[in-house]
Amino acid sequence: MRTIIALSLVLGLFAGWSGDVDARSRTIAGSWFIDVAPQAVLPDFPVPPPPFVSILNFELARTVTETDSALSPNSIVTIFPPNLFPPFSASDGYGVWKKAGHSRFKCTFLKILFDEEGLQIGFVKNTLTFVLSRNGTLEGEGVSSFVMGSDPEGEVFFSGPVTLEGSRLTIDD
Repeated sequence: MRTIIALSLVLGLFAGWSGDVDARSRTIAGSWFIDVAPQAVLPDFPVPPPPFVSILNFELARTVTETDSALSPNSIVTIFPPNLFPPFSASDGYGVWKKAGHSRFKCTFLKILFDEEGLQIGFVKNTLTFVLSRNGTLEGEGVSSFVMGSDPEGEVFFSGPVTLEGSRLTIDD
């Protein structure tokens, strides 16, 4: 009897990992194309940065990788007044995710910030919450927090909210 139960559990587990669209639509695991819209934070930051795109990859091992068109290793951006924070570039993002309820997920990822000479000057910590819809799209919100120095858990000098909308990347048949 135990063998039958164990076999049923294993087969059920592999069925959840199949390429079946219905099995994939119940999890956030996979690659996503995300439209990100920074929101205004008054009075500190009355004009938010422009919207940008992000690609998030959620692994079954509950890790996440991220790249985007706003903060990348190949560009120098000036978001803050130079006396507050110098122009910078950023690494791709790396972090973790978890299920936070039915069709609800949370993730946190870090990007390392570099000055114009390539020296590490801080981090941006992104904390996001997503809701996965039945049609396979997601919507969410989050906060991007900027930290100066070598400790990603150091003092935050600026936080700004973002909203997110995305769709799963698929293979064209």
